[in-house]
Amino acid sequence: MYNLHIPQVGSIGGNLMLKHQHPEFPSDIFLTLLGTGASLTLGTAADASTSEVTLEQFLSISMAGRVILSVTLPQLSLNTQIHSYKIGPRAVNAHAYVNAVFRFEVNTTADFQITSKPFILYGGINPNFVSVTLLVLR
Repeated sequence: MYNLHIPQVGSIGGNLMLKHQHPEFPSDIFLTLLGTGASLTLGTAADASTSEVTLEQFLSISMAGRVILSVTLPQLSLNTQIHSYKIGPRAVNAHAYVNAVFRFEVNTTADFQITSKPFILYGGINPNFVSVTLLVLR
């Protein structure tokens, strides 16, 4: 998940916490993990328990007394195509203005024809908008 815009600065957990505290932050890491269907394992200080949450759930729960322990990426089909894009003011050391992630299931033997409903995510539009859900597949 190397990023030309902000190289070698910060951590995945720090980036996700920034997104948690500031929903308007156009986190490319959050969007890319969401696009893959990743989940987070959270640890709770009070009772040393752990819980697994989706990225959507993560944004809505209190992180007081909790820490991100790990990120789990699901195994995706060989027919899964994921593409991420970002637009920023310059190539290095800049946050994106807008970013996007596209996930498609394709038939690689039939000119990469899309075989199921695409999953499209946008960041930087507004704090409450993340995904496009009303799509028609023809």
